[in-house]
Amino acid sequence: MQFRNVLILLLISAFFSAGAQDLKGIQSRIQTIDSLLVYNKFLEAEKLSDSLFLILEKADNFEISLKVRLQKAIALQGGNQHQKSLSILLDVFSQSEKKNFFALNCESAIYISLIHEINTDYEHAYEYIHLAELLCKSHEINELYSTILVRMASLHRILARKKTQDQEQIRSLEKLGFKASEDSTLNFAKRAIPYAIKYGRYKDEADSYFLIGTILHRQNKDEEAIGYFLKQIPVYKRIQDYEGLFFTYINVSDQSYDLNQLDISLAYTDTALVYYDYVTAPEKYFIYESRAFLFKELNQLDSAYANLEKAISELVRLQDNESNAEIRKLEEEFQNDKHQETIRNQRLQLILVLTLLVVILIATIIYIRKNRLINGQNKIISRQLSELKKTVEQKEILLSELQHRVKNNLQYVISLLEIQKESVGYSSMEDLIRNNQNRIHSIALLHKKLNVDESVDDVELKRYVTELSELVLESYQQTDKHIDLSITCEVATLPLTKAMPVGLIIVELLSNSMKHAFRNKKEGNIEITISYDHENGLNKLRYQDNGKGFDFENVKTKGLGVEITKGLIDQLDAEIETSTTHGFDLTITFK
Repeated sequence: MQFRNVLILLLISAFFSAGAQDLKGIQSRIQTIDSLLVYNKFLEAEKLSDSLFLILEKADNFEISLKVRLQKAIALQGGNQHQKSLSILLDVFSQSEKKNFFALNCESAIYISLIHEINTDYEHAYEYIHLAELLCKSHEINELYSTILVRMASLHRILARKKTQDQEQIRSLEKLGFKASEDSTLNFAKRAIPYAIKYGRYKDEADSYFLIGTILHRQNKDEEAIGYFLKQIPVYKRIQDYEGLFFTYINVSDQSYDLNQLDISLAYTDTALVYYDYVTAPEKYFIYESRAFLFKELNQLDSAYANLEKAISELVRLQDNESNAEIRKLEEEFQNDKHQETIRNQRLQLILVLTLLVVILIATIIYIRKNRLINGQNKIISRQLSELKKTVEQKEILLSELQHRVKNNLQYVISLLEIQKESVGYSSMEDLIRNNQNRIHSIALLHKKLNVDESVDDVELKRYVTELSELVLESYQQTDKHIDLSITCEVATLPLTKAMPVGLIIVELLSNSMKHAFRNKKEGNIEITISYDHENGLNKLRYQDNGKGFDFENVKTKGLGVEITKGLIDQLDAEIETSTTHGFDLTITFK
């Protein structure tokens, strides 16, 4: 609650110092006021609307100024300042009507109707809500339609019970086509619900459930009434309307009592008490009277007596003015008594003691709260320092590992170039460069596939092999040849020490196939299969192409690719099987 109040004060100060704001910023502040109105923060909404109106006076946007004035009027109405609210609403209604601001015209009419309803001027209440309905339909202001239907339902609910009262108003309304009944109340309220849900009009949704529940109770359908009252609860919780929750639980308790469900009725009063301190309505002390009556019905006389005492205590507290008047009367009587001075001194002493106790209590509460706040902040700081320390340690480890990898990979590149010096024959400088590019790409791609956040050693093998193979094929791509590549990988990950030689072996084999296997063919197939032998705990890399084939173990030419491949196979401590029956077929088995 303190945080929210501080935030509101900061917003207010920001408004006063902001000067002229752009339209987007002003719209954001208007949305903030709307949010405060939804959460019943009427005083804060009024202050914000006043500060924003001062800014808008310097701007040339009459429609937005009217919108802010309407928001202030709604805030005043929510704070029970109906006369001030009505004055602003009538002005907004008149100005918006002249300027054809239909949405503002419609919304101001709705709240004018509400104030007339509160003042029991039902004829004018219907006149304005009917006008709002016409505006809403003719200009498709659908977001306000649920509010209009709720106000219609409320008028019908009130006047359906006034068949023998206010006959003059009822006759005037009937001339306007208004006929109130319980069925019409239900109809309007039920129609409001889908609109309220669609456009996020939470108060309208809750009011609709209340109106339906009230009518069902009148019709002695208490179980159905309870169902609708209970639907209010999640809505009120969503907008933090604790007073609404309090009275909703009281309503459900009353309906449960009518159904002779005394224990359930008592349980709902227990829940209502949770929100007791949030309620400002003076009649809230009635809950203790209800609980006393329920305990009496349940033959729990001690509890009944205790709740009755609480009801009396609350009634006394809520009637401070009458109590103060009684105290003043007693003081006047004591002034004529011969013990006047003694009594006055005793009262002063009592006040002093009570004041000291209150000061000590307040100081203790402040001390405890500050101490808790400091302890909480210390815990947060300690946890953050611990996390930062762990993060730094982790980054140091990762940096060390990265430096080690770079060193090793540079050594790989140096070794490749050293072997290159001793190799014989290349068809062209392009071929030489392309082969070395593919080998270095293999190492670079391996770095890219490592997950440095979770594991510094494992490589996701299928993605690595797939992307590496596609990269090699693209480097040899020829428009007059079509080579199909098929990759099957059953091994999820491999350590870096094994993934790197596997990748380089695949690069060399693919390069060899693309250069030699399909020299006199326009189409070809290459299959790479990586599997795991669970029985023997061995990995298998099988490479096949349907080219002209060659004897890998007895190759006659001395080439860098073959030398690298055999060296990498030795590095893996692997065994090989080869076949040239249907092209080239090489199987490498390693742990």
